[in-house]
Amino acid sequence: MARGNTRWAQIAERVVYILDDDPKSREYLRAVFKLEGFQVESAQTVTQYLEATAQRAPDVVLMNAGFDNEGGIELLRTIASEKSGTAVIILQDGDTTRLTVEAMKAGAYDVFAQPFNVTAIVKSVLESLGSRVMLVNGMRGTKPLYARTIGRLTPREREVLDQLINGLTNKETGRALGISSRTVEVHRSRVMEKLGARNTADLLRLVLVQ
Repeated sequence: MARGNTRWAQIAERVVYILDDDPKSREYLRAVFKLEGFQVESAQTVTQYLEATAQRAPDVVLMNAGFDNEGGIELLRTIASEKSGTAVIILQDGDTTRLTVEAMKAGAYDVFAQPFNVTAIVKSVLESLGSRVMLVNGMRGTKPLYARTIGRLTPREREVLDQLINGLTNKETGRALGISSRTVEVHRSRVMEKLGARNTADLLRLVLVQ
């Protein structure tokens, strides 16, 4: 079988679950991932999801942060505690640092804010599956990127990173450290560049998994 066909067959075995109480958003995401070749299921309540996945946990869950009357984060914690290997990607209505931190600490693989970049979401799903395969095969690789590069951060950059981990916004971090929010943005950008993070969720994933 050709390499491309093998990849397609592997994707066809994977289940992506859409959790969103907005029917238009739910159906749109269903269509996107069906076109990508995944098996796709969906639900609009926590009860529906738990009943449908009792026998088999999905490979990836795409969940609206406000899903089922703000029950999304609690369900995320439940999924993480089951250690089934399911990757959860959170979709939130706004770019909220505090919610991003809460979700990542609760076990989310990634977080996206509106307006959603569907291409980036699909890429994140594929990356989450790749990470899962590597862990299952015991291929943890060399020393994590975060551990290899944290020593390159300046003392101020480490302070900014600590505030970010605690869920503070740029303005709150600036007040806490006695610097402007613009200066915080510069330090935050440098931290992300040095650690190889694409966005806040990616940065938190690098740090929180250590």
